Amino acid sequence: MQRRNFLVKTALAAGSLSAFPFFAHTAASLSSPPDELMLIGPKEGYSPQVGTLVSMLNYNRSTIIGATKGLSIEQLDYLHDPKANTIGALILHLGATEVFYQANTFEGRDDFNDAEKSYGMTP
Repeated sequence: MQRRNFLVKTALAAGSLSAFPFFAHTAASLSSPPDELMLIGPKEGYSPQVGTLVSMLNYNRSTIIGATKGLSIEQLDYLHDPKANTIGALILHLGATEVFYQANTFEGRDDFNDAEKSYGMTP
């Protein structure tokens, strides 16, 4: 259950999940995101560039959560073939990418710390 909690928390906290057209299309077909998520651009309280980034991250987060919300552990762990990735592994990758980007950008680190590695993150 710890892995599932990490996946959910990562998806919720990461925010900067890379844009995968498949997830965005799937999420859009499931339900319409709020209008504010559809506006990419400066946001109040941020510099123009950071506000635009925040708006993109919020949209990406919403599409990934929308496409995966309610999936069972079996669905997250389903492996179509030996060369494929599971949905859970892709979500873990997205979260790990965000954690690494922040650690590298804000802390100048080139590797994960022990706590991050304990979740299975590798560079």
